[in-house]
Amino acid sequence: MEIDAAVIGEDSRLFDELGLDSTTVLGLLMTIEEEIGIEFDTGTLEQHHFETVGTLAAYVEEQAAEQAGE
Repeated sequence: MEIDAAVIGEDSRLFDELGLDSTTVLGLLMTIEEEIGIEFDTGTLEQHHFETVGTLAAYVEEQAAEQAGE
């Protein structure tokens, strides 16, 4: 599924609007880990983190900040 990046916003829904599924979300998380050098705590992952681009971004920022403080 091709999506124009210009139409993706903070409120874009990952599953409903962008067509992600559990497999693509896993791949996305792995890519984020590699690109910014963090490791997600799978014990903190919850469905609401994947509702929108914004909720995922907030989770990534939270995890990065926690790991930077270690």
